[in-house]
Amino acid sequence: MILTAIVNIPQIIGGAFVLAAHWRDDAACDAEHRARWRVWSVLELAIIAGHTAIRAATWRAGEARADVSHALATAKNALEALGLIWFVAGNLWLFGGQDEGCQDASSSAIYQLCLVLIVVLYVQICLPCLLAVLMVPVLCFCLPCVVRVLSYFHDPMAGRGASQCAIDALPIVKYGDTSAAAGGGAAAAAAAAAAAAGALPTGAALETACPICLNDYAVGDELRQLPCAHALHRACLDSWLAISATCPNCRASIRRSDAPPPPPQQQQQRRQQQGARGAPLPTGVLDVA
Repeated sequence: MILTAIVNIPQIIGGAFVLAAHWRDDAACDAEHRARWRVWSVLELAIIAGHTAIRAATWRAGEARADVSHALATAKNALEALGLIWFVAGNLWLFGGQDEGCQDASSSAIYQLCLVLIVVLYVQICLPCLLAVLMVPVLCFCLPCVVRVLSYFHDPMAGRGASQCAIDALPIVKYGDTSAAAGGGAAAAAAAAAAAAGALPTGAALETACPICLNDYAVGDELRQLPCAHALHRACLDSWLAISATCPNCRASIRRSDAPPPPPQQQQQRRQQQGARGAPLPTGVLDVA
């Protein structure tokens, strides 16, 4: 609502001043062109004012009655449809080509007002697409930066993020020690067999890269392990969980109230696995710190 007011109110005030001061100007072009500019600018300013009023009414109404919200939404959609049609008409009238009767259109203040209104509409239409294009490299190459910024401004109690206490309660594990690599084939096979049997999600203990920062794990890296058995870089996962209390890989919730209980067979397999964690694990397999 604030952004709408900042963009629209100056247009309405400035447009009304220009129309009042230059309504009778007849130095530029012929009467037909001047009439088009007046009609288009007046109706465009009326559409902007109506759109601002509807946004203000929607903001003040909040969670009002269903019929009021439906009426405001219907009026908003109708006004946006009219605005789109009028935007196309303005392009045709202003940029559709100049004939012999209109060679000095730029000398008219009302024509310049129409140009300003058209440019603002183009910015409003194209800006979301431009931002989306600019965000592609950011999301592809700097996703951890985005996650950390969102986690910094995100209140866990206001959404789906986990509290810091819940995050700290998750165990920390270290990526496999190279000293256990020799003779580690049996352990790796056992981990793969446990994953296939349902004790762990497929590939949970055998991943080699963090899905958030996309960097390969190095021996000794601290990883935060989730109840679903997936483990990611501690710093990356802590920032992620502050935004969404779910696993980035399988979307399983870390909240016990949200997560369905595992079947009895899987519970027994996990207890057996926890009992055998005292033995060293090979490279590429998680070792409890």
